[in-house]
Amino acid sequence: MFSPDGSEIAFISERDGNGEIYIMDADGKRQTRLTHSPEYEVSPCFSPSGKRLVFVRCGDPSQGKRSGLFVINTTGAKERLLLSGNRDWASPVWPHDGNRILFLGNSPGLIWSILPDGSGRNLYAMVRRSVDGLAPNGDRVLTTLEVDAEHYGIYVYSLRCVLKAEPLPVAVAFVDGRVEKARFSRRGDKVVFLREKTGGRGGTGTICVLDLDGGNVRAIGKNY
Repeated sequence: MFSPDGSEIAFISERDGNGEIYIMDADGKRQTRLTHSPEYEVSPCFSPSGKRLVFVRCGDPSQGKRSGLFVINTTGAKERLLLSGNRDWASPVWPHDGNRILFLGNSPGLIWSILPDGSGRNLYAMVRRSVDGLAPNGDRVLTTLEVDAEHYGIYVYSLRCVLKAEPLPVAVAFVDGRVEKARFSRRGDKVVFLREKTGGRGGTGTICVLDLDGGNVRAIGKNY
């Protein structure tokens, strides 16, 4: 995940035994570990200022480990729990206005919002399908659906339409094979996904990208 000005990258590394959050300069220099916990951290996303990150911590409460939605400064200081008790919180985004954080959680199709201080959690929107991801600015929703045994559909909805109970797709693409790990690009202007050939085994996946109008599907890497 790039910072808003493109100067830094937040990423997950297991180099110290489990998934922890690191940041580094966009050229790969000055790698710094931010989190230090026995749990696994995922889905870091920068605040609009680039000075904080929101992320998900995945721990098993039955083993005395914490799980929930957290924020932390990019210096590694002032880690704060926003929302605890559910390992299903996922894919947080921090829209450009900075007023709220949107995230997925605890039931397919539910989009939640919370204020950056951890207050004001609300059900923000409901989508009639399982949501794969939110655009970086929180204005669009990405879903995928198996159309038949050999094809998948990729749908991008305007969140404004969803809030008005009119979930009309603004972009649709039908892809040969199985679609996995579909996500918006950093700028939110493309969708990146892994396409697996029908009946394929490991190593037959292709990383693909498509424009938000549903066209120009192209491969950018293969054999994953």
